[in-house]
Amino acid sequence: MTLPSVAAQQRELGTMISAARKKLGLTQAEFGKLVGYTQANISKLEHAHLGMQPDQLEKFIAALKITDADAAVMRGLNTTASVAGVWSGRRFVATPAWFRDILGAEQEAAVVRSWTGERISGQLQCESYMLTLFSTAGRSNIDDAVYERGQRARVFERYPDREYEFLLSESALVQLTRTRKLGPYVVLDQVKHMLNLIAKHPGVTIRFVPFGELPYLPLDLTVFRFTNGAKDFAYGETPQGIQRSEDDNFQASYLDRWASLSSAALSREESRELLEHAEREINAARMATAVP
Repeated sequence: MTLPSVAAQQRELGTMISAARKKLGLTQAEFGKLVGYTQANISKLEHAHLGMQPDQLEKFIAALKITDADAAVMRGLNTTASVAGVWSGRRFVATPAWFRDILGAEQEAAVVRSWTGERISGQLQCESYMLTLFSTAGRSNIDDAVYERGQRARVFERYPDREYEFLLSESALVQLTRTRKLGPYVVLDQVKHMLNLIAKHPGVTIRFVPFGELPYLPLDLTVFRFTNGAKDFAYGETPQGIQRSEDDNFQASYLDRWASLSSAALSREESRELLEHAEREINAARMATAVP
């Protein structure tokens, strides 16, 4: 049994606020005037698109005449979200605003289908690999980057019943093992990390599309499917920027692309063998260059 995610608890808080408001016969606009919020912000709060400080919640509890028992529940739900830093954004200060929604979706989705071509998905990156990438790119807030990576990877342990399938090009593995910009220990750490993920987490699948199967490398795509009432959506990266949509036709086109990539990919077992072969090659190269 897994614990409700932070976002799920925030939605529960929003539902409780909405139910209490309706019980008093207040519209969102009328309630907003009582607590100093606009109707739009009351709507965002009730739909878990906006968080609140503890003192603001106390104002809500008083205005809605919440019972002591329900008030204790509401405080607990709000504290969980505040401690996690999901709503304050403090830990994601260097993360683009559009990507914060993606990070939230990773925590909530029951099914994730991801294709990143020659790039290793952030959810699959080990700490040493991620740190090297950010250091090379000149990112200064490394502590926040480590926290962010930990949040993204922790979903595999917290939600073992969910499905996470990552497709990469075989060239992603070749570039990883042949690059001169990463030390051999970082490369080995990354390969071992991916092997450990699929060994420890049955819900995680990493598969490679071999050379020669595609005439070109398609752009990145990710599809999120939810079972908690949230709307399924897909997003992709294009030369013009990020495309995100909840439109059914848009999602269908992404799922069709996913199906084509999946049918061309190696099996789970074959992909694991490819990673194990890379691990042996890295170790052999290290031994060959070791100082006697």
